[in-house]
Amino acid sequence: MKDFYSINELAVMTGFTTRSLRNFIQMEFLKGEKVNGEWKFSTEQIENFFVTIHHKKLKKNRHYPLFKEIQM
Repeated sequence: MKDFYSINELAVMTGFTTRSLRNFIQMEFLKGEKVNGEWKFSTEQIENFFVTIHHKKLKKNRHYPLFKEIQM
């Protein structure tokens, strides 16, 4: 296992585009460090990202049925 992963490696691992990952960084869903101008992510930061995304998805889906009822 590596100590750090690049944004390109993270894109391959997650299926997100590098643009999407940069958006997640801007929204503070994904934490990382810039080293010599390149984003680097630790295993812990990647795990925290998945937890954050999972919670955001659950929160969004939890409210969807109520929204759908109101729209009908």
